[in-house]
Amino acid sequence: MKMKLTVMIATFALAIVVGCDSNESNQADSPGALPARSDQRDGQTQPVVPTDASQVQPLDVGDKAATAILRRPDDQAVDLADLFSRKPTVLIFYRGGWCPYCNAHLGQIAAVEPELLKMGYQVLAISPDRPEELAKTLDKHRLAYQLLSDSDAVLARAFGLVFRVDDPTLEKYRGFGIDLEQASGHDHHLLPVPAVYIVDTTGMIRFAYWNPDYKTRLAPEDLLKAARESKRLIGKGGAISWNFDSDRELPLGWKVAATNPKGDLAEWKVVADDQAPSAPNVITITRINDGSRGVFNLLWTPTVSFQDGTIELKLRANTGRVDQGGGPIWRVKDFNNYYIARYNPLEGNFRLYYVKNGARKTLDSAGRISIKAGEWFTIKIVHKGEKIEGWLNGKKLLETSDRTFRQAGGVGFWTKADAATSFDGLSVKPDR
Repeated sequence: MKMKLTVMIATFALAIVVGCDSNESNQADSPGALPARSDQRDGQTQPVVPTDASQVQPLDVGDKAATAILRRPDDQAVDLADLFSRKPTVLIFYRGGWCPYCNAHLGQIAAVEPELLKMGYQVLAISPDRPEELAKTLDKHRLAYQLLSDSDAVLARAFGLVFRVDDPTLEKYRGFGIDLEQASGHDHHLLPVPAVYIVDTTGMIRFAYWNPDYKTRLAPEDLLKAARESKRLIGKGGAISWNFDSDRELPLGWKVAATNPKGDLAEWKVVADDQAPSAPNVITITRINDGSRGVFNLLWTPTVSFQDGTIELKLRANTGRVDQGGGPIWRVKDFNNYYIARYNPLEGNFRLYYVKNGARKTLDSAGRISIKAGEWFTIKIVHKGEKIEGWLNGKKLLETSDRTFRQAGGVGFWTKADAATSFDGLSVKPDR
């Protein structure tokens, strides 16, 4: 399930027998899509379709959203890429108007739609239903937002959400009066795992939720929370900042990871700290589960696409016998490829590195620095083209040029080995 979700997941269930006990949650007992006459966009590949909903591999935060030509209830074609470009989008994938869980969720989305519209979003709901079936759903449930037909499952395939319904489940559905072929107009027997995405006007996925258990849907209050945070990140240009003071959860869209791990991932938490530069909270490593010398502990987000600009943050080395301190990472491609700036109180040096395929290389270094563990300090990075500057407590100490990673990437925090560190006041200002 989108158990990779970084906000809390609330569940609801209806005591209805339709759709239970199928390959929609596992092949024995468990849990696509483009319009009638849909067109797949050039360059979009169609992944192999699993027969078990738990085996889907959906697009995630930081990925480019797939697009396709879909159809409205009146059978008019609509270009999803064009819709994405107009407004930030809340994109709902549901199984069909025949599904009571889907209908209940569509109703919940309708209840919060006015708040979403006030935030500047549009709401689009996509299913394998052919246009005529969409019209019935609109009339029956009096929905104001757009329903779009993905009846031949091209878009849902491109999102990695579809699975093929097995024959025993098809027979059960027919016994309940559910005819998937009639609903979609096709005999592909494909359904999407229910999902909710937030997509910005560039087509980047800012939020993702899915769950192969079709009975468990994203709660409307969690959608609103995700929409507010995504709006802040999408913004209108300028700096994006995190002070970690709004609640005690990891920020939306952030991922715990490691380079060269030999054990379990470190534990990162938002905690209260009476010495926080931005009171009351900081984000900190609260437990080191892998203290091996070569492991790099990461907390990063692909929701920000940073190439050129300025990154600034405050941090404090707390503990560590093998290593201490840490710093920011940027132009992050994945957990094995990124730039780092870090200060280490044990060594008294400030360095720039890149990590490529898990191997670290020093780009520049400054020594004889006496910031001790337990003291807050500020690191600022200015990266423009190939030129990188590193600033420590307001002084430029590092400058180099490098061409290893030229494309935009994510941003985040980095420590090494057993270094437990607190971070606060992260500001990311991309050049426009």
